[in-house]
Amino acid sequence: MMPPAEYFDAWHKGETKIWPAPPENPEPGEPPDVELRFKVGDRVECCIARGPNGWAPGTIVSHWFRAPQWPTGQFAPYQIKLESSENLIFAPQDRDNCIRALKE
Repeated sequence: MMPPAEYFDAWHKGETKIWPAPPENPEPGEPPDVELRFKVGDRVECCIARGPNGWAPGTIVSHWFRAPQWPTGQFAPYQIKLESSENLIFAPQDRDNCIRALKE
């Protein structure tokens, strides 16, 4: 399928127009009505690799994280900022094998 003529016109003018157009993001739906173990601001360890050294410390920055392209109703319990970088990650489950309290 060819792009509509408006795309060729925009490209000819040097404008950026993405083809094919990205799909619309689905409606997020309601986050689960579940009480989580950790509060925003709590320091935790997250499993980022296999083995005993696969844990990284971080801080909970939000509950019920959702990436825009995820299907309706899909949420991760926590979004976490890692201490070692500016990276944000999410914990897909609220279980000790995924995220646990930081032992200080």
